[in-house]
Amino acid sequence: YYTVTLALDPPCPVSDDPALVCRSVDVTQLSLGDLSSPDSLPPTTFANGITLNASKLVVNQDALSVWLGWHFDSALDENDVRFVHVVHADGHLVAQSDQSLGAHPGGSEWSEAVNLTLPAGSGDYRVVVGWYAYPDTTPFPILPNDSGGLLDIGHITR
Repeated sequence: YYTVTLALDPPCPVSDDPALVCRSVDVTQLSLGDLSSPDSLPPTTFANGITLNASKLVVNQDALSVWLGWHFDSALDENDVRFVHVVHADGHLVAQSDQSLGAHPGGSEWSEAVNLTLPAGSGDYRVVVGWYAYPDTTPFPILPNDSGGLLDIGHITR
């Protein structure tokens, strides 16, 4: 069973002003699936208490959805940036998302789907994720042994 709950936080206030009345929301084409696949990587911890617990790559024609499940032992702020890079076999970056996830308290979890457009045509690509703190763009090390801060979460060929 799955339960999906959509809620406003704080709840929608009662108002006599018609301009401030809460409107209904329709959700269509809701798709649920397992975040981790049988070939998913074991949990990987980055410096600053960030752990990737699950990942999944979904390719649909020229689009790639990268599903990520994070746990934050320590608090994050707006300067902490998560990156997802798609790198061609020749080493060139072909798609990326470098984004702050905003402030998160220590002990919290975050699941996301990062949607990227792949270049036209065929090719071999690897997908890497990591973190850095803006304005310094040096990736956080992967613990216990630093591997340059780039976690390879999968390869795609199309």
